[in-house]
Amino acid sequence: MSRFVTVAAAALLAVGLVGVGSLVPAAAEDGTLSVAAKAYRTEDGTTYVALTLRAELSDAFAVPSRVVVVADSSGSQAGEAWKQTCQLVRGLAAAMPANTQIQVATANRELVLLNDQPVAPGSKQLSQTLALLDQHTPLGTSDTITVLRQLARLARSAGGPVHVVYIGDGLQTDRIALPAEAEAVLAELARAKVVVTTVPVGTQRDDALLEQIALRTGGAFVTVADSTADLVARISRALRQPVVHVDRCSVTPEVRRLPEWLPALRAGQETLLLVAGQAVDQLHVVVTGQVGQKPVRLAAQIRVP
Repeated sequence: MSRFVTVAAAALLAVGLVGVGSLVPAAAEDGTLSVAAKAYRTEDGTTYVALTLRAELSDAFAVPSRVVVVADSSGSQAGEAWKQTCQLVRGLAAAMPANTQIQVATANRELVLLNDQPVAPGSKQLSQTLALLDQHTPLGTSDTITVLRQLARLARSAGGPVHVVYIGDGLQTDRIALPAEAEAVLAELARAKVVVTTVPVGTQRDDALLEQIALRTGGAFVTVADSTADLVARISRALRQPVVHVDRCSVTPEVRRLPEWLPALRAGQETLLLVAGQAVDQLHVVVTGQVGQKPVRLAAQIRVP
């Protein structure tokens, strides 16, 4: 008879600096990987296993070094929505740690950086950038897909990890974008190791797209709170959560995996991986990747009853 079973396992996360062909492990308290498994067995002997991966990482990985705050400036944001967006951007700029580098951009049909180079919180340059944002008038249509592609290009040129905070409605009103194009852009963001936290603002929004952008890049989907201060605090907490950009995920013995790739693992957030094989009694899962520019390796041994 087919049955569902649940098991739990934990493994240490080894974190360190890579020398020539070697990984120097850090202390065990750097993090843990928890894995829950639900298995379904068919009469022909095939075992389907749903693995839920959850990484817990230390605060040592918490602060992103570069943040790009993107304000949706299309015509649909005119009025109260734009006022709220400007307040949010100012609140976030004030809440950033001193060692963070910030860029602010507007976005309708394309991404427009208001400061070409990243600047420090509290700097004169940032004050001038925020003044430019306040003077901006939301106009025109929006092409969210093109903006996301430009953000991937920006991240590749940055030469380091980039965390984006997108504030807006996520609508695609300038042109028709097919699902395949949206899928390709999300994959491009993942390859560029861009983490996108999305904040829905506006009376009409594509929350499904905004949530999918956050999920696929390891970001957070932060919904509107009771006050600007509360929302700024929630976004700031989201920025502090470490994200593992996965380079490789292996499961042994060899099994079919869905998806074959693994999205970025956000600390404290569950990620689902489905596998299938014959006579699967035990699985060994190894994930290698980076948190920021630090190599990481996560491994778990799971017994499937």
